[in-house]
Order: sequence, then C-alpha cells, then structure tokens
Amino acid sequence: MRVSALDVERAFEDLLAGTRSRVEIAEWASRAMQSEDLGTLEYDPPSAEERIWEGILYLLGADLKAAPGLDLHHEGDFREFFDRWRESR
Repeated sequence: MRVSALDVERAFEDLLAGTRSRVEIAEWASRAMQSEDLGTLEYDPPSAEERIWEGILYLLGADLKAAPGLDLHHEGDFREFFDRWRESR
C-alpha cells in the first residue's frame, strides 16, 4: 500500500466535510497500519514518513467512542490536529 501526504490530507478533509464517515476513515487508517506491520507500506514521499505516519495514527482513532453513542473526538479536535499537521510541512 502506498500512502502520500496528500492521501492523509484528503482523509482529514473528507472527515471534516462529512464526505466519508468516521468509520471509513478509521478503516482506511487501519489498512495502512496493517500494511506497515507487514512491511509493505510505502510513504510518498519517503522523506515525509514520520509526518504521514503521525496522520495515520491520529485517523486510526477517528471512530473511537467515549461511551455508547458518544464520540471521543469532536470536529474541533480533528480541525485542531489537522491544522497543526498541515503546518508541520
């Protein structure tokens, strides 16, 4: 699996716009993590590996619940992390 910084950026944008669900985003991040565990994850560009991985790890928890029916993260949490993540280029 190949993941680019643009893929991570689009995942955040889709999450914030509601065009993909929290579950879809978390599943995408989970596939990336599984690929990393298998040694088949490719970072594009390779120089952005740490930044891309940081975004994947955050998105992995996009669907976490604090309690039944209560999301752990709110839109403001996603926005704050995404803004910091974009600035880290």
